[in-house]
Amino acid sequence: MAAYRNFRFGVGAGGWRKWGRVFGDLGIFPELTLLTLNGKQLAPGRSATAWGAAADLRARLGLTWGRLAPFLFAGGSYALRGEHLTLDDRPQTSITLSRANVSAGAGLAFLFGAR
Repeated sequence: MAAYRNFRFGVGAGGWRKWGRVFGDLGIFPELTLLTLNGKQLAPGRSATAWGAAADLRARLGLTWGRLAPFLFAGGSYALRGEHLTLDDRPQTSITLSRANVSAGAGLAFLFGAR
């Protein structure tokens, strides 16, 4: 058994638009990624780390309500390089981890300086 974590760091460009109390933004971000793999329940615990790159696209739609701004977001990213996982109990089997990642959710922003 194995567990993996994917950390992403990026800075990009975005656009923001407001229509009355409704706002929306869209951004694209090149990212540096760090993938950590950890073997679980192995006699000699093994782990691996791999650096990579990805492109990320995010969109957000929300409502301003005084200093608070509840919003919905959706995003997707695609890794430029695929990562492989080889299991100790089946060394002939290599699993390719997905390059694509999607996310969606809700959030609440606090607007500094808003009246």
